Parts: sequence; C-alpha cells; structure tokens
Amino acid sequence: MSVEEQFCDFGPFRLDVTERVLLREGKPVQLTLKAFDTLLVLVERRGHIVEREELMKTVWPDSFGGWEPDRYDFGVAEGLGRR
Repeated sequence: MSVEEQFCDFGPFRLDVTERVLLREGKPVQLTLKAFDTLLVLVERRGHIVEREELMKTVWPDSFGGWEPDRYDFGVAEGLGRR
C-alpha cells in the first residue's frame, strides 16, 4: 500500500488513510493517534519485518528513548479485537 492509496482492506477491516479511521464491518474502531500510526506503518510494510528502530523513527521521530511497545501493541491489538 502506498500513502497515495486511500483505503486498505484486510479481513473485516478497512483502513481509511485520508480520514485516518479504521472501520470494522463498516463501523469505526476507536484507536489512539499513535496506535493508528503504528497500524499504518505495519499495513504499509505488510509482508516484511518492521524493526523496532524503524517503527520508532516513523511513529515517534522526535522521541528520545523510552519505548512502550506493549502499550501500543495492545492498542492496535485491542482495536483489531485481538486482546
């Protein structure tokens, strides 16, 4: 998926990049901004391993250390209904 594409469909989900919303069977899924950004990176690079450093540079470019992967992994997993 390129950033120019507006939608990405996977399973019962539709990721709307322009509106920055995740839909599940047409209904909005509540995600934090960072959880959405994390999901977007993973969808854009689907089929590839996303290293922690790449995720940090993309989602938290101005961060100085301190990594909370469990918090954001949980946010994405919860939004996808995989808690």
